Amino acid sequence: MTIVKRYLIVFVILLACGVSLLLLYPKTEVGATILGRGVVVSQKEALSETSTEAIINNNKVEKSDIKPRIDKSLPELILVNKTVRLGANYTPEHLIAVRGVLLQEVAATALIKMLSAMEKEGIHGIVPYSGYRSYNTQEVVYSNKIDSLRSQYKEKAEEEAQSLVAPPGASEHQTGLSVDFTLEKFLGAKYVLNYDFANTEQGRWLRKNSWRYGFILRYDESKEDATNIAYEPWHYRYVGLEHAKAIYEGKFCLEEYLNM
Repeated sequence: MTIVKRYLIVFVILLACGVSLLLLYPKTEVGATILGRGVVVSQKEALSETSTEAIINNNKVEKSDIKPRIDKSLPELILVNKTVRLGANYTPEHLIAVRGVLLQEVAATALIKMLSAMEKEGIHGIVPYSGYRSYNTQEVVYSNKIDSLRSQYKEKAEEEAQSLVAPPGASEHQTGLSVDFTLEKFLGAKYVLNYDFANTEQGRWLRKNSWRYGFILRYDESKEDATNIAYEPWHYRYVGLEHAKAIYEGKFCLEEYLNM
């Protein structure tokens, strides 16, 4: 057999294989990914966050309703607790005073809108009591709490204090995204921040509506095991509109949400 004939036979075989492949798989767009026979997803679709959960059903790709992955690097989602602490030199930028408390600009703007909405509904008397708190201030607050518990808990005073007050660097107040609320009628009380706030008109409104303005109840009574902080019905944290809605509807605390 001549060399020409051999090359001709090889060419015919390759041509036949190519025709077979075209008949077996339909023509797809450039960069398309074949998920199953007759099921085609473009490269752009294949790389989208939700398409990883695509379900092949009767030769049709259906996207699941899974929410996009959470971008934990977003400034409003910064996690601060006893495990993840801020340094003594950490100070947020663009702090703005709102009714006597300092907050980051984005949280301050949201707070103004939320308080305005409350007033339009005829709910008055709420007082933003504590916002940004420096590392040095946290040291003073923490030390004072330990001293106040010393007579009752002796050597366990610091351990007990940690369940009630965040140690220096472990307080969300240092982020400028958290605010404690009280009422005008509580300002002269022994405990300005107290559990009665939860059952007031203002406390109930915040629990039900704060997410609409980007805030969440940070330390819920049902989440103490996850947050490692005792229930604080007065403490609200700004996380942004999208995330506040997801946390509220999913009944998460921030630790749970960020670990999804």
